[in-house]
Amino acid sequence: MTVVGFGLGWHSQGARYEPENVAAITLWFGGIGFGFGSIFDKRRPSDGLFIFYRAFTLALIGVFFFPFVPLSAFAAQVVIAGLVGALLGAVMGFAQLRFSKQQVRK
Repeated sequence: MTVVGFGLGWHSQGARYEPENVAAITLWFGGIGFGFGSIFDKRRPSDGLFIFYRAFTLALIGVFFFPFVPLSAFAAQVVIAGLVGALLGAVMGFAQLRFSKQQVRK
């Protein structure tokens, strides 16, 4: 994911060299890759850490959908989209933990 982020950052920088754009997009995609790797790792993290990984990853992915937030301020759109992604990630992580614990009991 980090390599893909670096490629997208390099491609999106335009005619002049913009290292902060490349670095931001590379770190962003690296964070998404880290989150997915942590979620699907063979070792089971603690319950709180698992919910954090879900919320962190979906917050980073939720920022992709900021154009669908009907606000005029760009920063508000990005923050709201990230918060919605984090909230959905936390809910999904909590639900998955409850479901997996019920499966173990049976």
